[in-house]
Amino acid sequence: MKRANFIFPLFFLAAVFFCGASAGTAEAKKTKNNYKTADFFNVSGDQTNADAETSTLTSFGITYQGYYKKIAVPGLKISDPLPLRLFRKNPASYFYPEGSWLGRSNFSITDGYLYLQYGSGWYYTDWAYSFNDTGDYRLFTYYGGKSAKKTKRQCAQIFDVSVSGDASDADASIVPYSYNTGMVNYYRKIPVKKLRTTSLPDYRVYKKDTFGSGLGAESWASSGISFFSNDYAWITYGYSADGQYHDLAEGTYRICFPEKVSKSRNHVKRYIFSVSGDEENADISINYSSTKYYYRKVLVPGLKTDNIPNMRLVKKANFVSGFSEEAWTGGSYHVENGFIYILYGYRTSFNNTYYDVGTGNYRLFIYK
Repeated sequence: MKRANFIFPLFFLAAVFFCGASAGTAEAKKTKNNYKTADFFNVSGDQTNADAETSTLTSFGITYQGYYKKIAVPGLKISDPLPLRLFRKNPASYFYPEGSWLGRSNFSITDGYLYLQYGSGWYYTDWAYSFNDTGDYRLFTYYGGKSAKKTKRQCAQIFDVSVSGDASDADASIVPYSYNTGMVNYYRKIPVKKLRTTSLPDYRVYKKDTFGSGLGAESWASSGISFFSNDYAWITYGYSADGQYHDLAEGTYRICFPEKVSKSRNHVKRYIFSVSGDEENADISINYSSTKYYYRKVLVPGLKTDNIPNMRLVKKANFVSGFSEEAWTGGSYHVENGFIYILYGYRTSFNNTYYDVGTGNYRLFIYK
């Protein structure tokens, strides 16, 4: 890629970024660290030395087992969860940008502890194991929202909701992907009064574990929100593939907002940009196995992998059918000093097809 093609979008992005807050506001909010506490650690192990194991679960004749490391997080409560983010350094042998870090959700919480799942086992005629989630991790806890002071409660607003349904009673039935029009996702809507996608508040979501848990009397798994529209959060609970319904994520959810949603401005900075590209102009392209992946590299001033600000990326949804309102979905990114990488497309030699999975309009919100 030519140098001029790289510089232009970064200058453009920087100009848009700093429209989000005045220079005076940015200086006033400046702190030594972007986080409240941080814990850098390495996770290793196998089926013989886990700190905790989930009780075996059998499905379609196969028995499954999960293996966890126990990480102390002072002040963490399942009734009032801390704003926290977990990142793992990407393995050099995978299809990730070299030296980058990826946000992870392979954990559950109990009072005072985070249980990080680093491996799995499954049994059919004999046991087999996979330990793909070992490696270097960074766990950051934040004050949440724009507040930088200690409060009595970590969550200013909490929503406990039960999500269930089938193919006949969804609040929205959506065909999300143009490359798989035979798939329909089913969503439950959660009213969140005064929620605005232009000023998305910080949030955390957990789903109550339903397996026989070795993690404690009660545990909740890190989860998420499928997409947002004004006044509503939406969670996928199931899907149909070729007309057959499958349960995907029914259960009990807890949504925590560290600051009140009704605030007119729920972020310190908001970066607005778009991602475009094809197979000829990626900032980085990576070959892995039989697939080639294409990334756009986006400037985020001051971002450091050892001092990651509390931030959230969302992408404007381009649903094929089933939802006509403006909607924004969670966006995936990899972190490097000064930049985030967004996967916008890939080509697989399996069917020699190029898939556009990440072009479009984005908003990156940064909170204190």
